Amino acid sequence: MFLSKWLCTFVLLVNLTSLSGTPVPGCSEIFRYIEKHLPCQGTLEQDAQGFTYVNVSDDYIHCLYPLIQESNIEPPLYFGPGLHGAHITVLTAEEAKEHDLIGHISEVGTKVCFKLVECSAVEPPSMPKGTTFYLLVVNAPILDQLRKKYHLDPAKYKFHITIGTRSPTATAA
Repeated sequence: MFLSKWLCTFVLLVNLTSLSGTPVPGCSEIFRYIEKHLPCQGTLEQDAQGFTYVNVSDDYIHCLYPLIQESNIEPPLYFGPGLHGAHITVLTAEEAKEHDLIGHISEVGTKVCFKLVECSAVEPPSMPKGTTFYLLVVNAPILDQLRKKYHLDPAKYKFHITIGTRSPTATAA
């Protein structure tokens, strides 16, 4: 499928702070659902390639993407062998390798709390027109502190959980 080829590249590399996101229809319902049913925390993890992320409940995707009040929304392709499920990217595998951080993040396994900021829909200019990613933007100062501790540049994107996607073919349908 189209998105499976490009999704990881987008989530790991795009500079979300330079994209103008639009509000997500249904955001208030999404926030209410989270407040009642989902913890605003996860566990810091790192895979064998160095990809470092906050592992959050997969219900952030399974339960929230249906609440986005737009047509043809699908869950992101984060499930299956070698994939991470719902998560917040902290540093890419490339950053971990470049800075010799694979296996050297002492905070792995610790709990990370976050606050909800906004729901945002972004259409990255590097993707085919009509490709939309639905994000739950979060605030977690500990993640900025972690990047600073390991001498990494500030994150090039807002910390977020991708909760849904829409491909150009879905928008044309």
